Amino acid sequence: MGRLVVMVVAGLVCLIAAGAPHAARAEARWGGADLGVEITASPRTAQPGQPVVYDVRVRNNGPGDAVLPVLTVRLPRDVKIINVNVGECGRGRGTGEVVCRTPRDVHASGTGQVVITGLVRPTAHGPLRAQAELTSQIADPHPENNTAEVVTPVAAGADLAVGLASAARTAPPGGRFAITATVSNLGPKTVRDAYVFLEPRRARFVSAAGARCQEAAGFVGCALPLMSAGTRSLIELTFQAPRRAVDTVGARATVYAGKVGDPRPANNSASIRIAVAPAVKPAATPAARPAVTPAVTPAVTPEAAPEVGPDASPGLGAVSAESVGDADRIGGPGHALGGDARRGTTGGEHHAGGRRHAAEQDQSHQRGPDDQRRKPVHSHT
Repeated sequence: MGRLVVMVVAGLVCLIAAGAPHAARAEARWGGADLGVEITASPRTAQPGQPVVYDVRVRNNGPGDAVLPVLTVRLPRDVKIINVNVGECGRGRGTGEVVCRTPRDVHASGTGQVVITGLVRPTAHGPLRAQAELTSQIADPHPENNTAEVVTPVAAGADLAVGLASAARTAPPGGRFAITATVSNLGPKTVRDAYVFLEPRRARFVSAAGARCQEAAGFVGCALPLMSAGTRSLIELTFQAPRRAVDTVGARATVYAGKVGDPRPANNSASIRIAVAPAVKPAATPAARPAVTPAVTPAVTPEAAPEVGPDASPGLGAVSAESVGDADRIGGPGHALGGDARRGTTGGEHHAGGRRHAAEQDQSHQRGPDDQRRKPVHSHT
């Protein structure tokens, strides 16, 4: 702390010894320095979303040297600073201010140049006003040319949009698939130099139709014909999927105009993905089994029915086909579990002879042949 006080005191002593006329002697020694600054913008009409370049030139018209001059450039808010070509320049008080401090004096007739590259914001409406100011530590006999301004109008531009679509949802390994790129000019300006840049993803470019397309450095560039406001162009592109195992393939597209800006760049790009899946083999068809022909039971007709003799036991074989009736219904008349199963008829109404004939057959079976021979013969006289 004491050392700092000693140094300050020593500095004051030297200043007093030198005297106040020091600045006057400096001006007399170097003379006046007439500084001048100019600023221009390119292009003369800015485009939304496109670059704008500011060229700032300074000059010392003399007759004396400019002592440590400082250049300050103020750009409009609608311009985003991208690059400054002089290393001594840095950011000023705001994002749109550039300050360049020269580390040495500029001799008479000396010149300098600073180039600032900016990007016009898509929402800019203009006009764009940029200012440059040059100052020095020595008096300037003509301060009117120490500042300069440039005003740049902003064009309406053209709203370009691109979309990608494909009819194929999947692609086999090593197989080809098609992608359709649709480019639209939503206006208001006509575009004469529209380009579409595609970046294939894990796919190889094969061919294109609808535009002049060329592949270079892993990209596919397509030059489109003149597009008036409200028109669209279609580009049919064919790609090939890799043979190695990958999950998806596809592409990303970006539309761009060289001279006309785009006020809405959100729709300038699009992407698409297609799944890669091996072809599904059809399932093997099981061998057809031989058709089994059901056995056909011959119908029993009354003529083919066996005769019921005296020694024959009544059974199912003695039932005619016409006497079945409701025998297939459990509990129904004539069923095997029904009360008339012994006779095999539905009440005997349809059998030849009816119940009486059946009763006589039952009695003959019970008596047998011997009983019939012993039966006395009655004569009616």
